[in-house]
Amino acid sequence: RLTGGTDVPMAPPIDYMRFVFTRNLSLLGAQVEIELLKRGHYPKGGGQVKLRVSPARTLGPLELTDRGGVEGIFGVAHAVKLPKHVAERIADSARRRLLEAGENADIRIDWSPNEHLGPGAGITIWANCSSGSTLGGDSLGKRGKPSEVVGREAAESLLRELRSGAALDRHTGDMIIPYLALARGRSAVTLTEFTSHAESNVWLVERMLGVEFDVTRDGPRWLLRVEGKGVS
Repeated sequence: RLTGGTDVPMAPPIDYMRFVFTRNLSLLGAQVEIELLKRGHYPKGGGQVKLRVSPARTLGPLELTDRGGVEGIFGVAHAVKLPKHVAERIADSARRRLLEAGENADIRIDWSPNEHLGPGAGITIWANCSSGSTLGGDSLGKRGKPSEVVGREAAESLLRELRSGAALDRHTGDMIIPYLALARGRSAVTLTEFTSHAESNVWLVERMLGVEFDVTRDGPRWLLRVEGKGVS
């Protein structure tokens, strides 16, 4: 059980970790479940999650350079200690923007008037793709920021990720690097963006594990390759 901020600025929200990152990690053979017990927004924090990890003997390599088609778009819009219509307006705005781009989305409402510290609101949306990968977009509310802006930001974030044709979005691209280095055999994945976080992670993992990443620009996306150590 972990305690802290679940929906805070400058970090992927907990719903991204639950519905995007863990699904991408499972492609390497890692089985991770995150149960959300209580949301924690900035600055109060105090969120709680329960993490369940099924040990894997080794992680398999990941060959994921083509994301394939979008099979479905889903999402969660939440509001804590705020009126329910806040989450509903966020979800409606995201749906409208996605419809403008020709995409339908199934976005559910997670309204918690009393159970969490709050107040706070936000949305995470994700696209499940035929390759098995999942890409996400998200946005957080804040005082003075209209709900409609929150929803539209998240939708536009996801659409930007999808336009590149890469198999993994920028958040997963940041976080999956050590797992690829620990996996058995050669992995190759495409990223929508090679961020400064990813660059730092590559630098650190290369020095810690003695692997060498090959990072190249491939049109609008990035290609990341590495021969993993096969740690068990």
